[in-house]
Amino acid sequence: MDRREFLKRAGVGSVALSSLPLLGERAWADSKPRIRESGKIFHFLVLSAVPDTTDRLIIAGDGEFNAFVAEGGGSFDHFKAEGSPPLPLVATGTWTAHDVLRFKALAKHGVFQAGILVMRATFHPQGKPPVNNVTVKVVCNLGPAGADTGQEEGVTVRFPGPPPVTFEPVMPTVGVTVFSNANEPEC
Repeated sequence: MDRREFLKRAGVGSVALSSLPLLGERAWADSKPRIRESGKIFHFLVLSAVPDTTDRLIIAGDGEFNAFVAEGGGSFDHFKAEGSPPLPLVATGTWTAHDVLRFKALAKHGVFQAGILVMRATFHPQGKPPVNNVTVKVVCNLGPAGADTGQEEGVTVRFPGPPPVTFEPVMPTVGVTVFSNANEPEC
């Protein structure tokens, strides 16, 4: 799916998405990777939704992780899929990854790997206080490797309450998630 098709499905204009970091760029400032030697890398840009509502979340992420810690983060737009563009914006800002709660690695294909990463993060909405203890789950099914996690490809974001709010991957999947080894040479 190309970028225009992604935007059409997400219900946003190209200007909104072009402001997100591109995959492969560092999404955090002034951060020197400390876990590159033994860790893995995550990249994603996806659309998620709160089921049975008009709440949508475009979230981009890029970073490194090992069994205990994640470094990195990205950007997000929380909006309502209501009316015609520009759609109502609820919150926008950045997020920062912290603790790795678990990682289940599956098959590799070249430098890429399927798996499920669950990490804790802090969201920094512009003009609002930070939201701590947000759970971010990244699921990557990798067709060329024949690797299927048994879960929908995408990103699930759970904000603590009260009440808790959970954004889940939309179906069909809109966006991409992928893991790779941090110690592999970059192309």
